[in-house]
Amino acid sequence: MKRTLISIAAIITFSIIMISSGLIEQIWDGQKDRSNKGESEQIAHLEKNISTAAPIPASLSKEAIQEKMLNSIHYFDSAKGSFRYTSEAAGFDVTVDYKVKLKKNEVAYQIKETNHLQGESSYEHVYEEGQIYDIFHDSNEFLKTDTFKINDKGPIQKVKGSIKTVAGGQKEYYYPATSIQLGAAGTSLHSKEIALGFLENYQLWDVKGKEDFLGRKALLIEGTFSEYYQKKLSAYSYQLIMDEATGIVFQLEIRSTDGKVLDSLTTTDIKINETVSISTADVKKTYKEVKKN
Repeated sequence: MKRTLISIAAIITFSIIMISSGLIEQIWDGQKDRSNKGESEQIAHLEKNISTAAPIPASLSKEAIQEKMLNSIHYFDSAKGSFRYTSEAAGFDVTVDYKVKLKKNEVAYQIKETNHLQGESSYEHVYEEGQIYDIFHDSNEFLKTDTFKINDKGPIQKVKGSIKTVAGGQKEYYYPATSIQLGAAGTSLHSKEIALGFLENYQLWDVKGKEDFLGRKALLIEGTFSEYYQKKLSAYSYQLIMDEATGIVFQLEIRSTDGKVLDSLTTTDIKINETVSISTADVKKTYKEVKKN
């Protein structure tokens, strides 16, 4: 799948729902002047759940780290958890709860987004057995789409050849071919845009240590953006914590030149490769079905 990465919206996509023959984009409109309460709570949470960093094995190459993040969905069969994402630039504060099953012939997922800047409004995306439900709880509406059954995760993709420079110096990014579309949950569970964008230049980032995050062995990565990304994202540096075994991004902070956190993702709970039950889409009888054009 080929895409050109040009902005933070292309890297951190929160309400993109793939349906059979088209793309629905739901954009959360939030207030710019939200308080810093959520940010301070996230920092406190991180301090509580991260242990002191230990040395990282020299044998773990940067290419191997990048490829694991690029192909993270291949390194786990189920996940259940939640994270909170805030963005000063985009003006949103969203909690994402997810339940995902990716085992061959058993692919199903349920993803709920709660927007804290719009009266705790919530949206839910459910896929199971070739059917998609997009449920808008704040407006009591739902969209049901019959599509094909997803049987597997698709092929693993190497980093080499994933980024190409075309006319005018513009870069094209080729992401792994997969029918699994995790929407908002993909920001953490399948951070392919971050893998190819943030980690592209190995000279600009380093693994600072090995840590414990919510009981999982994880890598602490710190880097600065290239001049191109500094201009596009209006940011200078980033820090992220990646699960060593799966490539899932547990935590992400995007910072300004003075160290101010502009965007942050914080995983508050996660269980990997444990039993997950995907509930049938909860469409209340009072909800109105929206027909696809």
